[in-house]
This record gives sequence, C-alpha cells and structure tokens, in this order.
Amino acid sequence: MDFQVIERTKPDDILKEYKNQTTVETSFRFLKSPIFLDAIYLKKESRIEALCYVLFLALFIYQILQRRMRKALEEQGEYIFVAGKVKTEKPTGNRILELLKPIQTIGYVEGDKECRILPEIPNEEPLERILSLIGLTPDIYTSIREYPHYLLE
Repeated sequence: MDFQVIERTKPDDILKEYKNQTTVETSFRFLKSPIFLDAIYLKKESRIEALCYVLFLALFIYQILQRRMRKALEEQGEYIFVAGKVKTEKPTGNRILELLKPIQTIGYVEGDKECRILPEIPNEEPLERILSLIGLTPDIYTSIREYPHYLLE
C-alpha cells in the first residue's frame, strides 16, 4: 500500500486488511507443502513463471467456487452436506471439490453423433444442487462443444 493511501485509511480498515492476510496465506498453503514442491523440476524462468500463472488461475477458480457456494447458501438460508455427512453453511473449496470429485461422464456414439451422460452417483448432495449453488448446470459435463477450426489444423 502507498503511504499516502494509508494515511487516509481508517484504522479499522487497516486492521481488517491485516487480518485478511491469513486468508491469502491459507489459500497458498498448498504451495509450501513438501509433497507439492518436491515434484517440480522446472529450470527455465519462463516455465516457472507459466507454472505460477497456472497455479494462480487455479487458486482464483477455487476461491470463486468457494465464494459462490457460500453466498448462495447464505442467501437461501440453507446448508450443504459435505463428506462424512457434515452439515455446513460455509464449505471450503476443498470440501466443494470433494463433492465434485466422484463425477464421471459416460461417452457413447449414436449414429454419427457423439453423446455424453452423467450416471447417478451416490453423493452427500445431488449434483444438480451442488452445481446450481456455484452457478453452473450439469450441461458443463454433457455438452459437447465443437473445437475451433484453427485448433484442428
């Protein structure tokens, strides 16, 4: 933060910003894991930068999923069951991803048309509800999109 901006900022806002640092640190905690760091064998600076960019995007999507789910649950005054039949109003990104992990699609060809379906999988919560809470539909798993022609050439 710029010093002049700090001078005009209320002490309560500065304290709130300081306390939010733990949220950011917690989000990046996985980067400090020896299991994760041990598997990186990049030497070129450009590749290291690219990996950092991909990790940042993944964390960004993770945070969006968490924020959308929590906001929807709060607005609806509801809760969700996560792994272990734990009832929560504020699921973490990990808990949300655990609910999405068992999802599989079955692909088949019918005539000259490629199709996909989502089989019923026992889960703590119905897939449609999980996806709707994060602003998505099952169509993201079953819809087959055409590749842009320039990628096929």
